[in-house]
Amino acid sequence: MKALSTITLYCCIFLLQACSFHLFAQCYFDKEINHSFEKIYNYQLISADSIVSKELSKTNSSEWKLLKVNVAWWQIVSGYNEDKYWNKTFLTQIDQTLKDIGKSNLEIDKNRYYFIILYAFRTRYDIFNDKYFSAVNHLNACINQIKKSFEKEVEFEPFYLTSGLYYYFMAKAWENYPLMRPYLKIYPKGDKIKGLSYLYKIAKSNDIFLKSEANYFLMRIFYDMEKQYDKAAFHAEYLLKLYPENIIYRYYLIKILEDSGKTEEMQQQINLYKKYLYKNTELSVAQKKYLIEMLSKKNS
Repeated sequence: MKALSTITLYCCIFLLQACSFHLFAQCYFDKEINHSFEKIYNYQLISADSIVSKELSKTNSSEWKLLKVNVAWWQIVSGYNEDKYWNKTFLTQIDQTLKDIGKSNLEIDKNRYYFIILYAFRTRYDIFNDKYFSAVNHLNACINQIKKSFEKEVEFEPFYLTSGLYYYFMAKAWENYPLMRPYLKIYPKGDKIKGLSYLYKIAKSNDIFLKSEANYFLMRIFYDMEKQYDKAAFHAEYLLKLYPENIIYRYYLIKILEDSGKTEEMQQQINLYKKYLYKNTELSVAQKKYLIEMLSKKNS
């Protein structure tokens, strides 16, 4: 079961591990969408939800529904993992948005991208709740659209992110789990070099959201997969320059510094973690307790 869960996590492009997703950018959307993203990245989740809820009362657009999913995900992974409201909101918004997109033309790049992201969210949620076979089914539901997005990266920049993640993690799964190769053969072949080159390309994007997501996944790749802690720390520090109040980004920097043996720097980051956590007025007492316990488990 452990091997299956790991493979599934790789195959669903490693998306959404305690992180947001990217819609695709400030040059495409109005200032309110950009503003809500800024709130989410800066861990102002109540403010972000207020903006999204207000807009959803006026419009039925997929963009705002996706943002609602995004806010719900951040709430769930920040201590509300058993909260009925946020779990129901997350699942309901995904189902409704998939129905809306299913009635549209998936040959349109934006719709295809949304479709992939929604199923990646659903797959990640299954893994978060240890429902691995359900995760495989949700992966299979979107694999055809992932395949169709390949070679369209130049035309539609966000595909560099999803393709880069897919190529890297599928190659890594093939490399690490030879016994699973018969299962992996049903999916398009991975390519670590190509995958990383795509992520590095998008990490330099003028789009702040694509840039943030690419740096997040490069941080996770070099920390979790490659064990190259200096590179992982570089990307974590870059993210924190953009969003110093993002508790999850700082949490990963602490983990990286701990595993690097940099005790003094780690303690400095723990102090900053607690500072930003306690000053955040948009997290509940229960959430703060959860996030402190999460830190304590790693550093006990």
